[in-house]
Amino acid sequence: MKNNKYSALTFIALSMVAISPNTFAVQLPSDIAWVTNLDEPLFASPDAKRGGTYRTFMRSFPQTLRSVGPDANSGLRQYFMDEAPKLVQLHPTTGEWIPQLATEWAFGDDHK
Repeated sequence: MKNNKYSALTFIALSMVAISPNTFAVQLPSDIAWVTNLDEPLFASPDAKRGGTYRTFMRSFPQTLRSVGPDANSGLRQYFMDEAPKLVQLHPTTGEWIPQLATEWAFGDDHK
């Protein structure tokens, strides 16, 4: 039994080494047009002071870090999902795509 376990693990390890990194590579279409949009107007007050410290609190320490499921703490959802930066977002005034984390992006014919 012990030898079977080690031989199976050895086989799995060798199989993973044998897989080429290009096996999972995604080929992008050649006609994609990359976009950047840094020219949209600011939607914050020009009088707002930049920087500072954001402080918040939780009513109690969560039993788990799950946002859904048993013992889920819905108070954590905002930290994990709502406040997490995205690659791009829609400008609230103009409706155009603006960067959050990405500097350039592209949409294919399938809108992905």
